[in-house]
Amino acid sequence: MRKIDGVVVDANVPQETMRAACALAIRKSVPLWIEPVSYDKTALVMNAEVIQHAFCIHPNLEELAVMATELGLHSEGTSIGMGDIYRLGDAVMAATNIKNIFVTLGAGGCCFMSEDANPIVFPSFLKPSKVISTSGAGDSAYGALIAVYTALESWKEAAAAGSNAVLGSACLIPTCRLTLRPQACTRHRSAARRT
Repeated sequence: MRKIDGVVVDANVPQETMRAACALAIRKSVPLWIEPVSYDKTALVMNAEVIQHAFCIHPNLEELAVMATELGLHSEGTSIGMGDIYRLGDAVMAATNIKNIFVTLGAGGCCFMSEDANPIVFPSFLKPSKVISTSGAGDSAYGALIAVYTALESWKEAAAAGSNAVLGSACLIPTCRLTLRPQACTRHRSAARRT
């Protein structure tokens, strides 16, 4: 097999496939990136025996609550708000050995947490009147985060790229450059604020 930079596991696959992808990441000594996909599938990821090997996972608020509930850190059915994100994110990382969590917050933007850095919050620049569709916005964000981190090994630039990707995906504005560096999207952000 050729050299790989990482392995991405999407929770739409069977648990056996998740475990095989995890084994590949371990064998190749590369990061394992996990996308829980949905509220219901997050529990599958938590029970697939791969979560403790995750370099980074990408939940939304509901999925973070499921992760915390599965670990006994949160009461099922209890909603979480912005004030709970840091506490639950830190507790989930400590209980699972996950190194990094990239939480999408819908209209609130996104939050990146790491065992090695202070949390980074990126506000949303989306104006509801300009949103065409949010389908795929989370996937765009995580894909950009993975691509930029793999290329630059900078969490700040990677998280900013993820935030910028949501703007481009949901509003269908002219695409940001493939590097998705924060400065490449500044004019698009400014345009979105003005309109």
